Amino acid sequence: MEYERGLVVRTAGALPVVAALCEQLGLVEAVDRFCPIRPLAEYTHGQVVLALVCNRLTHPRPLSSFTDWGERYAVAETLGIASIKLNDDRLGRTLDVLADHLDEVLNLSAGGRSSASGSRSASCTGTSRTSPSPAPTAARRRASRR
Repeated sequence: MEYERGLVVRTAGALPVVAALCEQLGLVEAVDRFCPIRPLAEYTHGQVVLALVCNRLTHPRPLSSFTDWGERYAVAETLGIASIKLNDDRLGRTLDVLADHLDEVLNLSAGGRSSASGSRSASCTGTSRTSPSPAPTAARRRASRR
């Protein structure tokens, strides 16, 4: 008896890069710290927020099409979340809980990480955090053309 194996092709694109950046920022941990889940939930709110962020930064889709995005792109392989679980009801529950704790999550992720990441970026680039950016902003470029 001969078995055929089906080949499934999914696009990864920038998804692994965005996921790695979110991991460095501690996104999942910051959300999970203030947004606990029910014991029967398969995925934490932090994991669902990670999927939302990855979606918005790679291939934005409306919440109603999120499952399709997860099937088409390498979400299960990259994030470890089954795309069927990313339905609009689950996403909505996470967003509702996150809205109640948004200030705490943002303060933790910004305040808790800024000094470490700021000093690292300043030492890597050789510039201070208070020095003006060497690249002109769009507004400065427009003003200099006038």
